[in-house]
Amino acid sequence: MNKGDTVKPPSNRKPVSCIIGDAYTGKTTLLGCIRGNNSSPHFSAHFPAGDAERRMLVLDNTPFRGLYLCDIAILVVDIMHDDGLHPHTIDLLDLLKLTNKQFILALNKIDMIHDWKTCPNAPFRKALLQQSKDVQDEFHTRLSKFVSQFKTHGLNTDLYYKNETIGGQTFSIVPTSAISGEGIPDMLFLLFKWTQKTMIPKFTYNHEYVQSLRPSRLSVVKPNDDLDYVNKEASESILSRFDTSLEGVCVQASNFHSLEALLKIMKTPGVLYIRRMWRRPVQASAMLEKKPEYAAILAFPARVTPEAWQLAHKLGVKIFISDKMHHLFDQFNRYKDNITHMNNNKDENKKDSADEACVLKIMPNSVFNNKDSIVLGVNILQGILKIGNPICIPSQMNIDIGRIASIENNLKPVYRAEKGQQVFIKIVGSNSEERQKMFGRHFGIDDELLVSHNARRVI
Repeated sequence: MNKGDTVKPPSNRKPVSCIIGDAYTGKTTLLGCIRGNNSSPHFSAHFPAGDAERRMLVLDNTPFRGLYLCDIAILVVDIMHDDGLHPHTIDLLDLLKLTNKQFILALNKIDMIHDWKTCPNAPFRKALLQQSKDVQDEFHTRLSKFVSQFKTHGLNTDLYYKNETIGGQTFSIVPTSAISGEGIPDMLFLLFKWTQKTMIPKFTYNHEYVQSLRPSRLSVVKPNDDLDYVNKEASESILSRFDTSLEGVCVQASNFHSLEALLKIMKTPGVLYIRRMWRRPVQASAMLEKKPEYAAILAFPARVTPEAWQLAHKLGVKIFISDKMHHLFDQFNRYKDNITHMNNNKDENKKDSADEACVLKIMPNSVFNNKDSIVLGVNILQGILKIGNPICIPSQMNIDIGRIASIENNLKPVYRAEKGQQVFIKIVGSNSEERQKMFGRHFGIDDELLVSHNARRVI
């Protein structure tokens, strides 16, 4: 190049790809393998090449904002996960559907399959041919398991060399090893092939001067359009993203991108705070009376001051903090399930108490024993009478006279009797004081109501 010559700017911009995946699936190692340097982590990589059409920018560890910025994504899955797709991977699949992004599935760590023979930087099909039949069978077994699980979540997948469509309804699976490089050439080939065939108009630079703004909706107002209507429609579109319900948990995030990712996946409406957690977010205690399971703060990840911890403990607010979304959701869902279970138990106990509450009226000329095993006939005015019910006399300062030892209905012993029935009962004192209670002295026919202890809380 001679002095004074100008450098011709490239005609096409670099395609952008985003690497996403669960923890410890090998995302950063995969990026290092692409760069040819696995010794240190990097967050972006350029592919130097002879022509401009074969350059790409790859973003690592930017699961939500990166998906909006990228042209195509690489979802990394660990083939050695015996329990299949992890919750975080499923969350990422939901994000991919939400952003409507094309993506490639990198089924990583094939070198961890037992007796796998390493073929550094070889295409996958060539590497697979070098393996024994047992190794090939194990690979296909693991592959089939993941294909079935992806199908369960609404995704059609197949090995890349069997999938002839680009940008169609079937997503390509590329088996890879980020350590030894098998399958990496295939993955890069797919990336370049996809971008060159489907995205050329998007990659061509427009050399006109433009103004930029934060990624958002851009409406074009034509000469005959109503500007007020366009403004109203844009405002409604923005406001529709927010839930104005007064019920929900507080969500705390260290930055806007983390908050946005958290709320997109969350099933529970949130009250938003983006700042270091101090006293104000602990106002989540307002939910204690309405829905106690929502009296919680989800911090992803955010600093919690000692004052906030102390105030939260005092007010009965739970704070959950984690640097992984699925861990945060697991903690909160377990807490919410426990609260719901406790509330259900309380409702059942109240229902049982209402069922067991019993009001009795002594029938005339039906007292057969007046002391120490009192035997008499009663009419059940309310509730259900059961053996073991404690009995007291409300008109005599609620004195206890014993418990139901037996019930007879039509000369047959029964365990319980219900409202409207006339039965004979035997009351036995459970201590010396109760055994001293006597019909005619401590209570009589005028004391018409005998009330079980449970009835005190219900009536």
